[in-house]
Amino acid sequence: MDEWYMRGTNLYGASSRKYREEPGLFVKFQGSEPVIQASAQQVEKIFKDFGGRNWEFAKDKAHAEDIWLDRKNAHYLGLSLKAGAKGVPTDVW
Repeated sequence: MDEWYMRGTNLYGASSRKYREEPGLFVKFQGSEPVIQASAQQVEKIFKDFGGRNWEFAKDKAHAEDIWLDRKNAHYLGLSLKAGAKGVPTDVW
């Protein structure tokens, strides 16, 4: 999400979290705990290798659900930033 979406998340997000208003990436890991941990370590390395900053991994399930709630609402947050905005929600595979 670019800095505009992060700003929208801070203004209108479903959680009480506040994010840095700079480009951000939300990644959801699924599977057993060992698979989640291994996947997160690999993604964190790639993230840092490409200059990513402020890596945050959810400390528990409630924390993860709170973060993901904001990600799931990103489309609507984006629409809230400009009167009359229209959008097409999609995910990248």
